Amino acid sequence: MLKFELGKYRGVIISIALFLLLDALVLSFNFYISFQMTDDAVGINVAGRQRMLSQQMAKSLYMLDATKDDAIFFKRTLAELQSSQELFDQTLKAFIHGGQVKGVGNGMVDFRPITRQKAKESLQDAAAIWESYNIAITQLINAATSSNDISGDLSKAKGMAKTHTLILLELMNNLTIELEQHAASEAIRLRTIQLVCMALAIINFFFIIFHLLRRLSERDLQIDRARRETMEILETVNEGLFLIDRQLIIGEQHSAALNSILGQVSLGGKSFQRVLDALMSEKMRKQHAVLWICCLTPMLKPN
Repeated sequence: MLKFELGKYRGVIISIALFLLLDALVLSFNFYISFQMTDDAVGINVAGRQRMLSQQMAKSLYMLDATKDDAIFFKRTLAELQSSQELFDQTLKAFIHGGQVKGVGNGMVDFRPITRQKAKESLQDAAAIWESYNIAITQLINAATSSNDISGDLSKAKGMAKTHTLILLELMNNLTIELEQHAASEAIRLRTIQLVCMALAIINFFFIIFHLLRRLSERDLQIDRARRETMEILETVNEGLFLIDRQLIIGEQHSAALNSILGQVSLGGKSFQRVLDALMSEKMRKQHAVLWICCLTPMLKPN
């Protein structure tokens, strides 16, 4: 019986399963899009910070030259330069090779290596420039920390800052733009897939409704056909065919001959006992009361 029912409603079951699957896909894409947008936003913010750091290092180098005689301010500026240098270097390596780096906030974020061609080219050019610039800043910091004469190292680092800062700024700006464009195109692609899945789910939903309505319509036609056939049979037979329930109520469907046999019309819904009582005298009802109960009780007793 179960196999028969499954085969009978196989189309509906498959359609409902497909509808649930498409709904699950839409929800999955929603989660994926939200996570992807979060990652893209973090990458864009960190790339934008690289632009700021390139300018911050140049500013710190010139501030060091201007504050040689102020030990406290010089030490503070040197610490800012070292912090900017380390963060720029770690972030650049994370973009190229992947890894953890400090986010725009205080937390650490994971980066996968950049694989898009234009972004990779910007990073490779920046890495080539940064290699010598980073060495010059490191030498300056080591000299200042060792209380050695920093005039030569500072002059060399300032010269590289003058030459490389704008180029690094432009390369990091290109990286940021490329990440923004990729995030926008990725969002469009994912939303397109999401809309397609939603459209398929809606189409499948209407297919389920149509299929169910068609089955219900077919079932109604079968019921109407069976009712007409029953009525035709009941109207043509000469015997008094009818059904009664446990309360002895005559059913709505009965043979047409029953009206003439019992001498009443519209028998459906009436008590069979009262119909018979109307046909018998008081004396007959008393005489046949016991026989009435004995005959009908076994017929109405539940199985």
